[in-house]
Amino acid sequence: MAMLNDPRSSVTVEIDGKEHGDWQSYTIESEFLTPADAFDMSIGMPNGIMPPDIDEGVDCVVKIDGHTILTGILDTIRHGIDKYNHTYALNGRDRTSLLVDCSAPITNFKGLSLLEAIKKIAEPLGIKKVELRGKNPDFDKTDIEPGMSAWDAIIRLANSAGLHAWSDPEGTLIIGAADYTTEPVAKLTLNRNGKNNIIRMDHERSSANRYSEVIFLGQTHGKKSDDAKNKLKYVHKDESAKFTKKKTVVLGDIENYAALEKAAKKYLSDMQLAGETLTITNAGHFTDATKAKLFMPGQRVHIESDIFGIDAVYFLMGCRYSCSKFDGTTTSLTFKEDGIWLPESKGAGRKKNKKSDNREKVVVDVQGYEKW
Repeated sequence: MAMLNDPRSSVTVEIDGKEHGDWQSYTIESEFLTPADAFDMSIGMPNGIMPPDIDEGVDCVVKIDGHTILTGILDTIRHGIDKYNHTYALNGRDRTSLLVDCSAPITNFKGLSLLEAIKKIAEPLGIKKVELRGKNPDFDKTDIEPGMSAWDAIIRLANSAGLHAWSDPEGTLIIGAADYTTEPVAKLTLNRNGKNNIIRMDHERSSANRYSEVIFLGQTHGKKSDDAKNKLKYVHKDESAKFTKKKTVVLGDIENYAALEKAAKKYLSDMQLAGETLTITNAGHFTDATKAKLFMPGQRVHIESDIFGIDAVYFLMGCRYSCSKFDGTTTSLTFKEDGIWLPESKGAGRKKNKKSDNREKVVVDVQGYEKW
C-alpha cells in the first residue's frame, strides 16, 4: 500500500531522444471522460541558464520514474521573467488531442465495421495505432454531422457498440470497455484508529441527475416504402425515488428496439455515474512502495473508511499526478461506483462489496416495442 512518506518521483519529458528533467513542479492529468490527457511542468532558473532549444509542436513522451505515462505533442512553451523569478514551462497533450482539435470527415460508415470506421477517421489525422478490445459490429447507417470533431465522431461510434475510446500511455487509441472482474491493485484506508495512507478524502452524493421516470423515444430513418417511421419507446422507472421527477429523451438514428435499449441503458448508467464521486489525495504516484505500478484509470481499488462508512471496491476514473514546493508529490484519484460505467462491460452490474450506507437500487421497467 502507498505510504505517506513516498519519495519524490523523477518526471522527465523526452523530446528527440533527449530527456529533460529536474522540474520544480508538474501536473499530469489522465481521465476517461476527458479527451486528451495533458501535462504542465515548470522549472525555475535562478542562474539564468536556459534549457536546450525545444520547439513547440514536436512529439514528446512523459515518464514517471521511467514508466511512460503519456505519449503526445508539446503544445506550448512559456518563458517568463520578473523581479523575483525566472521560469520556463512546458504544456502538452496526448495524441488524441489531434482528434479533439480536428473536424471529422463528412461521410457515413454503412457497411464498415467499427474498427474500419474509426480508422477511417483517425488515420488521416496521424493516429496510426488503433486497438479494438471488444466486439466489432458492422454499421447499417451512422452519419457524421458537419462540424463534429473527430473525437466526438469516434465516441459516437464506440458508444453505439457499448464501448468507449481513450489513449494508452504509448499513444495507441483504445476502443474498449471496463473490466470489473480484475483484482484491486491497492487498499486505501482512512479510519479513526489505524495506519492510514490517505491525505484527503471527499465523498459526494447527488440526486441532481436522478429521475423517478425517464421515457426514451427512438426513431429510425424512414424509407419511401414505409407508411410511417417506426417510433420506439423504452421506459425507466426508479421505484425507490422519494420524489416525482420525469424526463423524456429523444434518441435519433435508432434502427430497432435493441439499439434503443442499448442507448437507453448507456444514458441511464451515465446518470447513475454522476450520482457518486469519491476523490482521494494519496502520497506518491504508485500503488505500493515498490514503485512497480502507477495508479492508472481503469484500475479497481479497495477503499475503507469508518469515518465515511465505506468498505468497498471502487473504479478509478481519473488521476492527477502533481508535485509542488508546498504539497510535495501527490496523486488525486477520482473514483466512481464499481460496475456502473459502460453497462455492457465485463462484470458490470454485479453485486459487489458490502457498504454501510443503504444505497437505493435502480429498477428498469421495459415497456417494449411499440408505435406511439
